[in-house]
Amino acid sequence: MATAVELVEKLLARHNHHSRDHFQRRTALERHHPNRQLNRAYGSLYYASLDARYSPLAECPTAKEAREDLIGKRLRFIIQYVAAHT
Repeated sequence: MATAVELVEKLLARHNHHSRDHFQRRTALERHHPNRQLNRAYGSLYYASLDARYSPLAECPTAKEAREDLIGKRLRFIIQYVAAHT
């Protein structure tokens, strides 16, 4: 399964954009694809990844929440969006 970063890079490559960091990627995504649901889904995954790395475990989503919400809804939406736009 592709990561959200890989999918967004694939989407942005259609605009000849290749980002060097997270800030460039998010800015380009908002500019080239101002779809609110797409940007929310990507942002949720981005912030969840930060939480997973830097927050206490008690503040992180459970495995069930990650599977159902982050993967089952947000990543799934990004996969579908990219498939429809590439």
